[in-house]
Parts: sequence; C-alpha cells; structure tokens
Amino acid sequence: MGDPCNHAVVGVLAEWNGRYLTGLRAKPPVAVAPCAGHVDELAARIPTGSRDEEPYFRAAGVRELEEETGISVNPRDLKLVLNRLGGDRCHRAAGSIDGDNWHWWLVYSVALTDREAQRARSNGELNDLSWRTPGELAALPNLEPIWQEFLRQLRII
Repeated sequence: MGDPCNHAVVGVLAEWNGRYLTGLRAKPPVAVAPCAGHVDELAARIPTGSRDEEPYFRAAGVRELEEETGISVNPRDLKLVLNRLGGDRCHRAAGSIDGDNWHWWLVYSVALTDREAQRARSNGELNDLSWRTPGELAALPNLEPIWQEFLRQLRII
C-alpha cells in the first residue's frame, strides 16, 4: 500500500540560462511539473514549515532532484523561495496520516552550470525532461495546477 502522506512536500526549480527544468509526472496528477516529492525524513510528524524543519526539506530537495533528473547539487546551493500551504491532492494510496488532503510546501531554486544542466536525464518518475522559458511554461495546457499557482506567486509566469 505504500507510505502514508505526512503532508510535507519539497519542490526544486532548477534554472539554467533563463529556463526551468520540467517533466511529465508518471504518478497522478499526470501533468508537467518541476522536480518535487515528499519529505520522508519528516514521516513521523505533520509539518508546520518551521525553521527547524527546513534542513529536512533541503535534504529531500537534493535527493528528489538527483532521483528525478540525475542532477547532483550541494544542499547549500538551494535557495528557499517559497514556504507555504498548498491545497493540492496527494497521490499516495495509503492516504494521509491524519485523513486530510493538503501539503506544506518548501520550494527551492537552484542555478545550474552548463555542465550540471547537461546531466539532466529522466528516471521514469519525471519523463520528457525539458528546459522551458517562463513564456513556454505559461503557455503549457498541462502544467500542474499547484505549480501554476507557485510560478505565478514567484512571478516566473
């Protein structure tokens, strides 16, 4: 059945030459999105977005970026750009640890070098990886709704 959702989710906006790395999610919701995933390091508690939780989100961001894209970065290179509650639904079949359906998101950005960006490859969890401009992201008909919201809030689209 899998792990239950503890509501802690991290996202990573990998940026290279004014473009952002996105791919098509293999798990529901099937849509285009940047790298993201649950913060399993906080599996035993419901997140609050507090400062003491931030290292766990940061470590999960590094792990998710490498798992989904093959790109390794130093945790210090992640810049926190968003810390907020999101109303997105969870795909985890086990449900949530409290029966509710929401996520606390920390979103990081990371500026990549040419060499790092060229390492991007799909592992099957995030397919059809593409570097997209803000205009291309805004025009996508299948951009994941929570990411539409986040990218607008960050004034990327």
